[in-house]
Amino acid sequence: MSNTERVSLSYHFLSEAEHSGHIVTLQEIAAATQWKATTIRTYPSKKWKPFLTKEGNGFRVKGVAAISEASYLRHMSQVHQDNSLIDEESLPPRVEALLLKSVQAVTLAVDIYNRPATTFRTEGYLMLMVTGWTALFHAMFERDGIDYRSKDKNGNVTVIDGDDKAWDLSNCLRHRVDKDDAAVQANLTLIILLRNKVEHRFVPAFDLQVTGECQALLLNFERLLVSEFGERFALSSTLAVPLQLSSYRPPQQRLALKELEVVQLSELRTFLDGYRASLPDDVYADPKFSFRVYLIPKTGNHESSSDLSLEFVDYDPNDENFQEIQRRIAITRERRVPVANQGKFRPNTVVDLIARALGIPFTMNDHTKSWKAYEARKPGLATPQGCNPKFCQYDEAHRDYIYTDEWVSFLIERLKDPDELLRVRRFGKR
Repeated sequence: MSNTERVSLSYHFLSEAEHSGHIVTLQEIAAATQWKATTIRTYPSKKWKPFLTKEGNGFRVKGVAAISEASYLRHMSQVHQDNSLIDEESLPPRVEALLLKSVQAVTLAVDIYNRPATTFRTEGYLMLMVTGWTALFHAMFERDGIDYRSKDKNGNVTVIDGDDKAWDLSNCLRHRVDKDDAAVQANLTLIILLRNKVEHRFVPAFDLQVTGECQALLLNFERLLVSEFGERFALSSTLAVPLQLSSYRPPQQRLALKELEVVQLSELRTFLDGYRASLPDDVYADPKFSFRVYLIPKTGNHESSSDLSLEFVDYDPNDENFQEIQRRIAITRERRVPVANQGKFRPNTVVDLIARALGIPFTMNDHTKSWKAYEARKPGLATPQGCNPKFCQYDEAHRDYIYTDEWVSFLIERLKDPDELLRVRRFGKR
């Protein structure tokens, strides 16, 4: 039995005890919920403090029946233990459950990322953050009455292992009406692509390559969470900025990291450089895409200026404090030299990328069937008007077509479904 189920049982047991006026004991609560008595021995003075009053050898219950089960579940969760939460306007139970899943997934992601000596740091963070973001969107759709179940071309709901299949994060982004700005979209798109690389192939440790994007992903999540569901769900009270040990790095370590990057990370770096270079300058520079910081020792000669050892300063070029920071830091951006067809792939490269991502054979014929099935380009001789610019482009120098990162990502996302892959391979056959 899960802890959530035990919490639900405790809600119903305490509600019934309140209605009947029964004085409950910890042993009775433990028997009704299958918790161990030692597990809940501190609950009367902590989590159940608003509800239980000591009376004789037991406790009198008051206040549980006046709130919804969803509010009680939120109050009892490890993420939200503030007693004032029980007075907040309650949400439908399914929305509450999705929000709890979302917040706990993100909290666990940050815990993994900040844990010392973790070797699967960024990979684990990305997978859990995708889960958290997806659950957040599902909570929004559930609250707004939007049907977020996946359907086939005939409008039938897709069922997997007896359960309706819900939209994945890519579909959530496509179907969301009030889309975030371009920087948030670019950040989430990159995270999905990186998660796919982690899930479908071996990728060497790449923590240092995407630290800024990982931090922006977390800040964007909390910003959307709070704007949609209120400050009571903010993560700032449960998360702390990790202590850093990177002020000095010996030359030998820098050289070793550089050699590792050259040998193992060349493909990933090529992908990241290509993706970042494809973004407009304003999106690339936006902290919602990648959160970049300089750690500057903070001094203060009175209490108000030194009560916090670390603060996030919002990006506002017109603020005099920000202008002072700018004067103290020489910020340089690496010049990106234009490269012909950067971030574009020839068909044989696309075939190789898809095969490696899916872990199955994928042939040139499969690719041909794919662009025909999804109408990425027109059959026949290549022309500037003959392809969908979202997926491919006309290469004037070679008079043929080259394909985009988005086409590769699109195929990986679609063709990981065995039924869809079979449909594409049969395309054109009677």
